[in-house]
Amino acid sequence: MVCYKWLVMGERLQRTATTNAPVLRVKRVKVEGLFGLYNHDIPLNLDDRVTIVHGPNGVGKTVLLKLIAAVFSGEYEQLAKVPFKQLSIEFSGDGLLSLIPDKFGDERDNDNQPILVSLKSGTKTRDGTITIEKAKPAITSFAWDAIWEPFGRHGQSPFQGKPSGATDAARRIMGPKWLTDLRTRVQVHLIETQRLLRMNFVDERGAFIPTVREYARDLHARITEALARYATESQSLDQSFPQRLLKTRGQTGLVSSDLKSRMSALNDKRAQLQKIGLLDAATSSPFEIESLDVLDPVQSNVMSLYVEDTQRKLEVLGDLSRRITLLLDNVNGKFRNKSIQISRQEGFVVLGHDGAPIEPDSLSSGEQHELVQLYDLLFRVKPGTLVLIDEPELSLHVLWQKKYLPELLEIAKTAEFDAIVATHSPFIVGDRSDLMVPLTADIDT
Repeated sequence: MVCYKWLVMGERLQRTATTNAPVLRVKRVKVEGLFGLYNHDIPLNLDDRVTIVHGPNGVGKTVLLKLIAAVFSGEYEQLAKVPFKQLSIEFSGDGLLSLIPDKFGDERDNDNQPILVSLKSGTKTRDGTITIEKAKPAITSFAWDAIWEPFGRHGQSPFQGKPSGATDAARRIMGPKWLTDLRTRVQVHLIETQRLLRMNFVDERGAFIPTVREYARDLHARITEALARYATESQSLDQSFPQRLLKTRGQTGLVSSDLKSRMSALNDKRAQLQKIGLLDAATSSPFEIESLDVLDPVQSNVMSLYVEDTQRKLEVLGDLSRRITLLLDNVNGKFRNKSIQISRQEGFVVLGHDGAPIEPDSLSSGEQHELVQLYDLLFRVKPGTLVLIDEPELSLHVLWQKKYLPELLEIAKTAEFDAIVATHSPFIVGDRSDLMVPLTADIDT
């Protein structure tokens, strides 16, 4: 199993940037009257950070994940599409958020469906209403796109722009400000079953981009940004090196043993960055550590400053390199006759057994699912996030399913996110039945 103990996900998010308030962890989720039939209660395993929900088809596992995501992403219109009597979300420490549709059953109106919301914290209660109102008749952007689409995909639209009466939304959705503020303190990331093609990944023609291709582009952007910061830091340190060196006159540099230890670590770090493709392959031999055995005071000062500067330069790439290393180790440890390599021009590339490039979306569905899920967790999830994963076992071989939970537990603990996993697979659960929460098909009358 790949070891994740040294994973660092950048600056740990203890407080949000906008409110300076502590990030909230979800402690418990309860839903009453889901589909008018089911009551589910899910206490989260905050110590292990992973909670597994399971149950028969049709009891609402997927729907419940989407409801949670809708609340904290602000996609309130999704709440109006699902019949439920009450959704309650309890936070660690203090706080209980409740959402109750104003009408239920036959009186329900999805086009104009108020949802009563309240937040109890200590002795204080805040109340409000989410209103989801059908917009006044107009040519919506959706309708306009439908008109334009037969022409626009071939670049033959006779129209220029949208008509002046077009609107950007078919519904008006409003909620209390305190709920908007609360959402900034609860970060949620949903990994749906439809993860190999996603609605928001489209090209300029409106065609769907396979997720693996989009993630290769995403990694390319991350690499480009990191290397730009590395170049800026290097230039700044190099330009100021002479002046800073003069200031060390009369000072004592690092002793030989410390210099040797730190230079050896830097050689290893530089070699690792070259191995994964973030830095160019070495054009010269590694630094001769033995040459540091005997140094005069001036040489000691020069080498001490050089070591400190090099460490600062390489640390700019540290976080990204750790994530990339984990991605490569995990994926290449499972793929057979194929491998993933990092490319500064393309993000990552797939190579066949003969070293020839393969299109990323030519990978099997299981390989794509593995790559997409791992990339999501390593690159697109911030500390403090509640990750909602629907059926991670899709297209995965039994051996890969057995490895899934141990790896997720280690990543979640180190990267400091919580996860709710909805699964049908006993191989995902393995011997960790203590993490399971059943969603039964029993109807409470």
